Amino acid sequence: MPKFISSFQNPFVKNVKGLYQKARERKKVGLFPVEGDREVDRALRSGYQLETWIFPEMMTESLRGQWVNRQPDAEEIVLKDEVFGELAYRMGKDHLIGLFRIPSLHFEDLEMPKNPLVIVAESPEKPGNLGAMLRTADAAGVDLFIVTDSQVDVFHPNVVRNSLGGIFDVPILSLTNADALNILRELDIQILTTHLEASVPYDTVDQTGPTAIVVGSEAEGVTDFWVKNADQRVIIPMQGVVDSLNLSASAAILLFEAERQRRSFRKK
Repeated sequence: MPKFISSFQNPFVKNVKGLYQKARERKKVGLFPVEGDREVDRALRSGYQLETWIFPEMMTESLRGQWVNRQPDAEEIVLKDEVFGELAYRMGKDHLIGLFRIPSLHFEDLEMPKNPLVIVAESPEKPGNLGAMLRTADAAGVDLFIVTDSQVDVFHPNVVRNSLGGIFDVPILSLTNADALNILRELDIQILTTHLEASVPYDTVDQTGPTAIVVGSEAEGVTDFWVKNADQRVIIPMQGVVDSLNLSASAAILLFEAERQRRSFRKK
């Protein structure tokens, strides 16, 4: 039987609100909220461990049962609609929240393909942009997403939401710049770094082999660490007065050029 909660002051509700709002609370208990039927479905399909179902009262018992049957061992909580709305970004008869266990992933756990495509996001500042990059990375067939020296918690609700579930399909490592570089060198992956000086157009570089694309923070771009360690600096030519693009837009352009080259190479 599900547990029904009708009070905004219930400790469980306060704890879930803390998971939405504070990275330290998520790390403390090892859980993060996933909201929405599409996102919860993708988390389950990718093997993420669900601890708790959270449903609005308005959801039918039949629909709740369909979800619960997919993970029957998880705790089941039904919230009064007004209380559910206090937590959720969106509301609806088919909406739900799942509390999932934060995975502990290490490089040694991964099985990398022979010709990997990697993106390195250095010091991302905005959860929405990081989520959008994860969405793009999934669409472009990225094999590994590395976040270095991050100012954003990878499991921030805005990251999860803006990724549209892509976060669950792309392996993610949070590392220091030095550790990320060591992994790329160990895999013999060429490193392309976005930079304004002494760079070549991004679409003139061969990316059909193992490739890592490094993008920097929204405010500062890539640091000297990656500029000095890059095998090639690349630039996206601009035709107007604007000299920079949104971080997620730049990542999309670069990744899909790599995807285009690889797709064309496979057809030969």
